Amino acid sequence: VVTPEYTATTGLMIQFEDASNLNELTLGERLVPTYRDILTWNETLESVLDANPQIQMSTGAFKRSISVTSVSLVMYISVRHEDPAIAQELVNDLADYIAFRVNSDTSDTLSSFGENVVRFDRAKLPGVPSAPNKMLNLVISVLLGGIVAVGAIFIKEMVSNKFKHASEVEKVLGLPVISEVNLFKVKGE
Repeated sequence: VVTPEYTATTGLMIQFEDASNLNELTLGERLVPTYRDILTWNETLESVLDANPQIQMSTGAFKRSISVTSVSLVMYISVRHEDPAIAQELVNDLADYIAFRVNSDTSDTLSSFGENVVRFDRAKLPGVPSAPNKMLNLVISVLLGGIVAVGAIFIKEMVSNKFKHASEVEKVLGLPVISEVNLFKVKGE
């Protein structure tokens, strides 16, 4: 039995002071992959896990549970976990940490271009498991079962050494067939 996993998702957006400036928008789009990488840095993950000592998870497992997608200046962060409350807490804390680091970094290493990272959506507690997909597993099982059944029948027919017709007996044994019993149906069956 596969343990169900829950996915919690939140969103971040990169904003600039002058949103009409095309150069800033282009720069923001180029910064998205950088922030996506920062989200999975060990330092980032360890900080989030250290802030949640009740969650027993390795940095590697945390990194594997994160997925980040982006559209233009918007990043969607998702975290998968067996416990929906932990998935929600981790993704919210991860988004808060990144927004805090970028918006308050005084060393000009993360926020050197005047951008702000704004959180526009808090993750909600997932009510339905995101994995396993039971319907997909059922369809795959039925298809594989059908393929195996057809394959088994084909192989059985290929290795069968039974005679199916009188002509096969004459051909293989070189003997004439004297008589043949045909199948017939009884009335009322």
